[in-house]
Amino acid sequence: MQQLMLSTSFTQANKQKKLAIASGQFNWLILDAASCPEAYWFTKGSGAPIISLFEEQDQALQDYGAWLINIIDYPDIIRLTLAKDINGSAALWCKSALDVEILAQQLRFRLYASLPDGRTVRFRWYDTRVLDSWLASQTVDRRIKFLQPFYEIAYTPPNPFYANQYLTCWYQLTDGSYSCKVINLKDHTL
Repeated sequence: MQQLMLSTSFTQANKQKKLAIASGQFNWLILDAASCPEAYWFTKGSGAPIISLFEEQDQALQDYGAWLINIIDYPDIIRLTLAKDINGSAALWCKSALDVEILAQQLRFRLYASLPDGRTVRFRWYDTRVLDSWLASQTVDRRIKFLQPFYEIAYTPPNPFYANQYLTCWYQLTDGSYSCKVINLKDHTL
């Protein structure tokens, strides 16, 4: 029983650290509504600025898709997302200086991929389990091009054993390239 209590308090402390990081460092949340519907519906009801990343032809899927959410003045959205996104795969915490419409358009462009046979498919890059391995497998130039709208993008590592202990963070260097660091929540002070 004591082991369970220690584990629970460790998880709560790390969620508080994630909250502090998200609240102070990032201005956008990209939310996978299929993986965390509670945060999506709460955001829609709160009146917070929220924009679907799906194009018009996919309107029927919007409630299960990727959403761009301004989190600057909405700490309750951050708290609820951290509480309900148990494995951390539904949230990308982002920092960008782009205008909301430009940012949404650039992210929408990344959502649709053309296959060699001409068909268009949706690429679930907003799912952290997909994004993590995809970014690691890309060339430096391709990674820069993909991450270009962001100064920083952070997410929970796809390994569920590390979900409450670490954040993976890609950040832009002064030369325009990107580097990746792992934030150990145990070492992060509030």
